[in-house]
Order: sequence, then structure tokens, then C-alpha cells
Amino acid sequence: MCALLAACSGAQPTPTNAPASPPPARDYWPTDGWRSDAPANRGLDEAALAGLRSQIEQELPFLDSLLIVKDGYLVYEEYFNGYDADRLHQLASVTKSFTSALVGMAQAEGIITDLDATLGGELRTLRGSVAARPAEYLAAPPPADALRPGLR
Repeated sequence: MCALLAACSGAQPTPTNAPASPPPARDYWPTDGWRSDAPANRGLDEAALAGLRSQIEQELPFLDSLLIVKDGYLVYEEYFNGYDADRLHQLASVTKSFTSALVGMAQAEGIITDLDATLGGELRTLRGSVAARPAEYLAAPPPADALRPGLR
């Protein structure tokens, strides 16, 4: 699947010794919903995306949906096997994987510096039931390959 998405980007591989570039500035932040945009406006190959649906149906019959977000914009949204945007779906470990990816991005940007630190210190600033929980029970989400819930 990763190779499939990489093929749609039309981008050349970045050498491993190349300096990291800062992420592009966003003109909005999604809250109640995602803004959508044409894939070409976000640097994606529309021809490659056009053939994606049939390729998924042939090679990934278990896939129920695919959404691609680029620069904060929804650029591709397709549903399979009778699913649509309004039908609930069992996510299983997807949430942990997504959270781990976000934690990895926050670590890369220096927002999170210690993955073994508990979140209790941060949660103390919040009011309500989550902040009232003892700090020792809450830990940062694990690495993406661990797939643990982040609770001790």
C-alpha cells in the first residue's frame, strides 16, 4: 500500500543525507471537517490516482476506504465494499497507529522530547475527568511498531 501511495506522488526520492525541509504553511486547520482540493493542486499525479480504485478492487479486496490528505486538504476519498462516509467502521488498531504517527511527527518537530515521560504534567492544565486521573496511569503513545495502548 505504501508503494502504491508513493507512486501517486510523482515525487523523486529524497537522498537520505538531504536536509529536512519545514512543512508548508497551512492556510487553515481542519476542525469540523476537511477542506478538499484537486490532487494536482497539491502536487499529486491525478492520472495515477485515477487508476487507484480499480487497482484496489483487484489487489486489496479487504480495503473498505481510502482517504488521502495532503497539506491538510482531502485530495482523495473512495469507499469500497458497501461502505460510505456515513457508515461506522470497526477501527481496531488503526487509532493506535495513527496516534503513533502523530507522536512521531511531534517528536520530529521537537514538541515531544521524551517518549517515556507520562502525560500527567500536561494533563494537569486541563479540567475534567481526564486531568483528575493519576499521572502514573497515563504514558505517551508507544512507537508505531509496538501497537500498545499507551497505558501502564
